[in-house]
Amino acid sequence: MAVAQRSGANPAVMGHILFGPAPDSDTGLLQLAHDLDDIERQVSHS
Repeated sequence: MAVAQRSGANPAVMGHILFGPAPDSDTGLLQLAHDLDDIERQVSHS
């Protein structure tokens, strides 16, 4: 997965964040938003 290669992250973790199930709570949604922000930062600065 290109995103995992660019960010240096674990492909399985990246796949779960990007393609996993939708969050089932507000807390889960907030965590997903933080995770996506982190991915965006890592990819844009690599």
